[in-house]
Amino acid sequence: MKGTDRIRGVLLIADMVTIKQRLLDAIEQTPEPLLEETLAFLESRKAASDSEDSPVRPASGRSLSRHAGKWAGDDLRECLDAIYDSRGGSRF
Repeated sequence: MKGTDRIRGVLLIADMVTIKQRLLDAIEQTPEPLLEETLAFLESRKAASDSEDSPVRPASGRSLSRHAGKWAGDDLRECLDAIYDSRGGSRF
């Protein structure tokens, strides 16, 4: 590791400690309801970050094909009309 890289690393660590200390200082002066909201935000960001790291398997469509040709409910005509009404004029 070069001398300048080592210095940069130390500065980055010092910056992180400063951020952590600033967070801790802010937490001490923050009301409980805002802390709950902040914690929920941090947890959701961590969960989103974790899910980005996990591999995603593309869907096969098999689960949809089991339901093809079946309709549960009495609003099929309304749903079809809504689909037809909302379609754009695409040309291929």
